[in-house]
Amino acid sequence: MLYSQLFTARMKNDKAKVESLLADDYKETTNDGKVITKAQVLADLSPDKKFDTYQLDNLKATTAGDTGTVTGRVSVMRAGKTESWQFTDTFKKEKGRWLAVSAKITDYKKS
Repeated sequence: MLYSQLFTARMKNDKAKVESLLADDYKETTNDGKVITKAQVLADLSPDKKFDTYQLDNLKATTAGDTGTVTGRVSVMRAGKTESWQFTDTFKKEKGRWLAVSAKITDYKKS
């Protein structure tokens, strides 16, 4: 699944792979409400931000023509602390390739 490739590349700080999967006009709304661009995502990749473990679950994907949406939850652990987020990512098919165009991330708190 494309989302898994993108997520794994981000967790491993694989700048070339992330760059190849994000549309040039990519926008992401982070869990603290900031809107960042593709350039900012790439600049933020750093070995200092490496995660010890990560897990995706509750993944659901839908498509309509040349547009796709993936929703789910991710849990990451680093420095002994676990964080969980819910996300909605939107993809578009452009020149025969699927690219991420937007993401919305929110904190996940169990009820």
